[in-house]
Amino acid sequence: MKLKICGITDQANLNELMKVGTDLEYFPDYFGFISYEKSKRYVSASDVPQLFRAISQSIKKVLVVVDISKEKLASYLQGNNFDAIQFHGDETEFEIKEFRSKYPTITVIKAIKVESEDDLKDLEHYSECVDLFLFDAAGGNPGGNGVKFSWSSLEAYTSRVPFFLSGGITFDDFEDVKKLAAHCPQLIGIDVNSGFEDTPGIKNSGKIKNLLRSLKDELSSQ
Repeated sequence: MKLKICGITDQANLNELMKVGTDLEYFPDYFGFISYEKSKRYVSASDVPQLFRAISQSIKKVLVVVDISKEKLASYLQGNNFDAIQFHGDETEFEIKEFRSKYPTITVIKAIKVESEDDLKDLEHYSECVDLFLFDAAGGNPGGNGVKFSWSSLEAYTSRVPFFLSGGITFDDFEDVKKLAAHCPQLIGIDVNSGFEDTPGIKNSGKIKNLLRSLKDELSSQ
């Protein structure tokens, strides 16, 4: 089970999380940085280089975008070694294919807002242009609403494209996530954000430590 921590805005907080990983000898797989200016966890393109200095090269860095312009996208990607991009808006498969043709080495994640099983039944038009889906609850904001959708609706998901589970996940959900993964092999990881924060953009190192320890223990028991 992979771990993606999204919405980090502070270098000192990143240093703290890296120390937690070093102490446990187990790190998150992804850190996500949000380029959407209306988000409380917004990070500007000029902030990125400093934040990246705190991160181990083994951790993949994800740029989260919401209907971003080509010019603004280029400002984030130029000179910054992002490993993945997460499209969290109304981007079409044609726009994503255009991105892939320009940036062929970057992993593509497409976030899907889930209100019912119908949202998971017709995703084949994306299957040829994305590497991963991220299923999140629908809400007032493009993401980071801190609420769950009904995970039982994932029974309608039939694509082979692997996905991350997101939306209001806390440490208390860990056992339910494991049970879900046992029945849904396409689930490869969780995306956490507000459920592990002290304030928007600042993650609680103690909560992250408990989650990393549980993931490490789960891995060693397999």
